Amino acid sequence: MPRTKPPATATVSEAPATGHWDAIQETLYLLSVPGMRDTVRKGMQTPVAACAKDPGW
Repeated sequence: MPRTKPPATATVSEAPATGHWDAIQETLYLLSVPGMRDTVRKGMQTPVAACAKDPGW
């Protein structure tokens, strides 16, 4: 369905809550990438000591 209205602006105590909405959008995007959910879960189970100091990016 095509979007016909601009995105809604969430507010908390009359202040823009864009940080929260940005986080929600980022989470939804990451979960839409095939395999990303499992990769994140696997990474969360990895002890910090087992993580690479240089990710090679």
